[in-house]
Amino acid sequence: MIEKLYQGRAGDGSFSWIEYQMLMIALAGFICTALFVVEIALNRFQVLPLLFPGMFRVQERAFFFFNFDISDGGLGKSVRAEAKMVVRITLCVVLSYLWQHCALETTQQVGNEFPKTECGKGADCFASPVDLTTFFNREYTSIDCKGEQSDFDERVVVSCIRIVAPAATTWLMHLGISHSVMTLNFKAFELLVWIGGNSHWARRILCALIFISLLSLMSLFFAGMMAEFVSSWLSFVMSLSIPMFLYCVYKDSKNLAKLWKAEAVQVQQTLEEHLSYAFSDIETAVQLEATTNNDTEADLFDNQQTASSIKERERNRYERRKVIVPNAVKKMKSVVSMGLSKHLRKRGTASTTSISSASGTEESEGEQISPVRQVSGGSPGSPPEDPVTPTKGP
Repeated sequence: MIEKLYQGRAGDGSFSWIEYQMLMIALAGFICTALFVVEIALNRFQVLPLLFPGMFRVQERAFFFFNFDISDGGLGKSVRAEAKMVVRITLCVVLSYLWQHCALETTQQVGNEFPKTECGKGADCFASPVDLTTFFNREYTSIDCKGEQSDFDERVVVSCIRIVAPAATTWLMHLGISHSVMTLNFKAFELLVWIGGNSHWARRILCALIFISLLSLMSLFFAGMMAEFVSSWLSFVMSLSIPMFLYCVYKDSKNLAKLWKAEAVQVQQTLEEHLSYAFSDIETAVQLEATTNNDTEADLFDNQQTASSIKERERNRYERRKVIVPNAVKKMKSVVSMGLSKHLRKRGTASTTSISSASGTEESEGEQISPVRQVSGGSPGSPPEDPVTPTKGP
């Protein structure tokens, strides 16, 4: 099958493939435990404002996302969920980095070349045929790094594993690098979400980057170059984290755009309400002024009607007086003439001519005396008293 390979221990006889797999399972369990602890912290405590101080803040029991209150509602849950996913992705990348450089370094290559570099570092290398059944039967063969280092006759997958020697300076260096990577991811997330939330073209660019990264991974996989491009567990995790990170950025930037739009609609509604209230006050004032003017005009019209009615009544009273007084005078004249004629008939038939002249004189005097009698209390219907005692005839 494969020459230059033999069963059993690795080249230096330190660990077998099964022992390395058990060690990797232990490290994977440690990473899962760390993720579980972080998940509990994210659910029970307000950790997001500490990790993303420029994006989230808590004030008066309200949770703000770029000054938008997202304490309640489905949109706030979506924003927090995407931010938590970024924390998980970043933690996986950082732990994988620490795993790769501080605990167990793993590399992988596909081809016919002998792993001279890895053997020079003191790694234990294992080879297996490039076949799908390798994932199930786990047929890995150890490589003798101390023997003849010649290329293989056929195409194989070579996996090299090396335990990193503990050193305080190395660990501090990689801890600082991992902290920088975490801070870089968080700050990049805040900045990209802000840019994408305020620009439609930025969100389109994010979609294009997501599509390009996924298409690149799929192309490398189907072209048979995935194992050559992704040569370690760290590179594999970072390759998968890039599209996931961009997708979280796109989701939160879209949520931010929705919040901006909702705020613009609310501001527009508030302006319309204030304008409507102001116009209603103006309309009320105009109607009140019009009503006051109408009342004033109505009062003036009523006053004019009252004055005209008073004038008309006085005029009618004056006209009635003008009609009543001459009629009364005429009646008094007729009554006086009739009384005189009766009195003269009793005295005899003397001097008709003088009596007629006397009656004419009496009529003239009656015209002057009749108003005085009317004023003195005599009624027009009663016979008048004799103002002059007639003289006896000769």
